Amino acid sequence: MASKRGLDFKRYFAGFDVNNVNLSEAGTWPIGIKVIFIVILFVAVTVAGNFLLLTDQQTQLESLKRDEPQLKAQITKKSEVVSGLPMYQTRLKELENRFKELLTQLPQKQEVPGLLDQMTNLGKNSGLTFRQIALQPEQKATFYQILPIDISVYGSYHAMGEFAYGLAALPRIVTLHDFTLTPQDDGSLQMVLRASTYRYLDDSDDSMAGAK
Repeated sequence: MASKRGLDFKRYFAGFDVNNVNLSEAGTWPIGIKVIFIVILFVAVTVAGNFLLLTDQQTQLESLKRDEPQLKAQITKKSEVVSGLPMYQTRLKELENRFKELLTQLPQKQEVPGLLDQMTNLGKNSGLTFRQIALQPEQKATFYQILPIDISVYGSYHAMGEFAYGLAALPRIVTLHDFTLTPQDDGSLQMVLRASTYRYLDDSDDSMAGAK
């Protein structure tokens, strides 16, 4: 019985010459050789696949290790930003309140004539004589309008200083530019300057711009 099994086993390898292996004739190989070849091929592919997979994972691991300091620095920086967020929010609120406060110092469109009357009364109370106080065409800026006012007055140096001080103390923002002082024959001075006040752009300005 054992001898018969040995003969059957050899039959699976009959006709195969290990010294004369030709892969182009693999289809004619005995079944035993085919099975062995398939097993060897499967093991080789599995080993190669695992090697490539491990190599790729090793490369990724080394890349992560190289990036670790940079990632830690980014996390630290973002943590600092997050921890400082309440302070930034408080500062932003302060700026918003300051902006609203400044807006209240910008005259509305209907308040401009009243501002001119204030400036005129201020000059007269300082002892000045007006030759001219005239509102010039508005100049548009980013979110506000510049309202130039040309002023020409006569009087003493002291009166002009008092007038300039009074303009700066007005509740509305008024800036002074382009001073010129010219002595007169009677000993007085002529002062020519441009004052500017500012008006916040409102919805009516946008409507007028759209209509144009």
